[in-house]
Amino acid sequence: LVSTAVYGTNLDSCLAMSIGREYEPEKINRENISQLAEFLDLKLRVVQKVGRDLVERITASKEMTIQAYQGLFGDHSMIQTIADLAARRALMLDNLLR
Repeated sequence: LVSTAVYGTNLDSCLAMSIGREYEPEKINRENISQLAEFLDLKLRVVQKVGRDLVERITASKEMTIQAYQGLFGDHSMIQTIADLAARRALMLDNLLR
């Protein structure tokens, strides 16, 4: 839900993943999170806990991940762009899970 977003809108969405029934990450809402839990046959609170854990890991590892990838691939702006998008999406998810 993050990786292709930084490349613009020219990519085909046929391989897109959904959360609940929503394919556009910016439009995901609490109902979509509930639909995901139902589809996975999990209690909503389990999905919320896993989501909050994911948000915490993304937030905590952002700078270390940027440095690691810059060490491997050089100082490309795309690395920072992807990390920033992941952090914004994590914040959106955090707000939905509250």
